[in-house]
Amino acid sequence: MASVITELERIAHGPPHNFARATIRVYSGWIRHFYKFTGRGLTHCTAADVQSFLTRVAEKQYSRTSQRQALCALVFTYRHVVKVDLGDIGAFRPAPAFRRPPTVLSRDEVLRLLDCVPPKFRLMAELLYRCGLRINECCQLRVQNLDVSNRRVLIHDAKGGKHREVPLPDCLVDRAENRQRWRAALHEAELAAGAGRVELPNRLGQKMPSACRQLAWQFVFPSSVIRDGHRWYCGDTWVQAAIKRAATDAGIAKRVTPHTLRHCYATHLIQAGANIRDVQDLLGHADVSTTMIYTHVQAAPVRAFVNQLAS
Repeated sequence: MASVITELERIAHGPPHNFARATIRVYSGWIRHFYKFTGRGLTHCTAADVQSFLTRVAEKQYSRTSQRQALCALVFTYRHVVKVDLGDIGAFRPAPAFRRPPTVLSRDEVLRLLDCVPPKFRLMAELLYRCGLRINECCQLRVQNLDVSNRRVLIHDAKGGKHREVPLPDCLVDRAENRQRWRAALHEAELAAGAGRVELPNRLGQKMPSACRQLAWQFVFPSSVIRDGHRWYCGDTWVQAAIKRAATDAGIAKRVTPHTLRHCYATHLIQAGANIRDVQDLLGHADVSTTMIYTHVQAAPVRAFVNQLAS
C-alpha cells in the first residue's frame, strides 16, 4: 500500500495532472480508507468492492462531495497508478446532497478580525481577503508573483492547474514592498551561509538547475523548516490557527477559517456592484455556477420588503 501511495503522489503532483497538494492528501486518504475497508491490495479488488465502499461512505453520513472525492480518488488510482480497468462500477447508494451557504462577515467584522491577526500573519490575511486567494495559493506565493510594481498578484498552477491575475490593492503596496525587501535580505544571508535553495514546480529544476537559488523563485512567506537543503513555505495550519484565534479575540461568533475571507472578498465585490463574470475570473472558478452562490447578497431588496411588512 505504501508503494501505491508514493506512486499516486508522484503521478498526481507531476504533469500533466499537477494536482494541488491538498487534493493529493485527500486522494491518498481515501485510498487508505478503501484498503482498510477491503483488507486486500488494490489489484485484488473489483468494481463490486468499489461499489460497496462508496455505499458504505454514504451510510457513514459523508456528504455527496466527499463521496465524489472518494470515487475520483479510486478511479484516478486504478487508471494511472494500478493500471487496472475496473469496468462498470454500477449503481451505489448516493450520499445526501446538501450545501450550506458560505459564512460571510460584514466589512466591520473583517476589519476587526484583521486587526487581531498577529503581525507575522497579517499580510497573509490581507491577501486572502483583499485579493481573494486560497490559503495554499497564499502560502506558496513566490517573490516574482507578488508583482508590486504592476500592482498585481499572479497565481500559477492553482486549483485545476489554472493561472490567473488579481489586482493588488493600493493599501497593501507598502507592506508588500517591505515584505519583498525583508525576503531579499533573508535570501542574501542564506546564500552567504551556503543555503538559499527552494523546490521548483514541475520539471523546472531539471531545465533550470540554478533557478532554485534565485530570489525570484523563493517563497514570500517562508517556513523555518528546511528539507534536504530546501527552504519550505509557511504551513497553512499556522495561518488557520492564527485566523481562528483572531476571530475569537475580535468577538466574532461565527465559524471563521482562511477560506471565509475569500467568501467575504467575493460577496463584498458583488455588493459593490461587480459583474458576476469578473468575480468568476478573479476567483478562478471554471464554472460561473460556482460563483453564483455569492449572489445571495442580492436579497437586500427582499429584506427591505420584509422590514416594511414587519413595521
